[in-house]
Amino acid sequence: MNSAGEHDNMFYHLQEVSVKRDKRLVLDCISLRMGSPSTIIIGANGGGKTTLLMTLAGLLPYAGKISLGTNEISSFPRKRMAQMVSFVPQLFTPYLSISVRDFILLGKFPNLNWMGQFDQKDKEDVDRILQRLEIDHLAAQSIGKTSGGELRKILLARAIAQNTPYILMDEPTQGLDPLQQQKFYGLVPLLLEENKKVIMVGHDTSAVRSGQFDVVAIRGGQIWFEGKPDKLPTNWIEDLYKPS
Repeated sequence: MNSAGEHDNMFYHLQEVSVKRDKRLVLDCISLRMGSPSTIIIGANGGGKTTLLMTLAGLLPYAGKISLGTNEISSFPRKRMAQMVSFVPQLFTPYLSISVRDFILLGKFPNLNWMGQFDQKDKEDVDRILQRLEIDHLAAQSIGKTSGGELRKILLARAIAQNTPYILMDEPTQGLDPLQQQKFYGLVPLLLEENKKVIMVGHDTSAVRSGQFDVVAIRGGQIWFEGKPDKLPTNWIEDLYKPS
């Protein structure tokens, strides 16, 4: 757990950021400050939500400037970025034939001890996370034999194990039934209590209306709205998601 206040003044600041993917301009000169403890990024499919999230995670090249705290993220060595930001992808195909416990333990890799080994504390922490997410019964199972919904929780568990101040998640409730979605949103305040900041992409309008998250809405590669959910326009769903 990070010490209280250690990352309180750390936030993302984007200045005229543009991103191209396959020669197509996906994010078009956007500027944004993201200082809220929890943020949900919304918008129509293809509008740039996932691209923005991946760019914040340091996974895509960009033009412009993105600072995390006082540092430009492009200046971070790969290991340092992995100590600052964990990323939960929307799509993931297990590529290793290992147990769920060992897969989550790999989230500790950026913070290995000076001997380059996982210690007993790391393993105990993973067991606590397994219990917390109610997937301890999967610990010894091969990750390749888990269901889609189980895999979503396993990926979140690995991100929590990485112990970064920022957790970025791309549609983390996809594939979860309504009860599991409810349990997921119940985890967010607990992460905030541990001085973590959460940024997620989602389509869940109930999450937007809950007031739990600040909102960044993207339309056509540009910022359509940013701020508190109670400041969204009255007909925001129709206006934001209407065909271009």
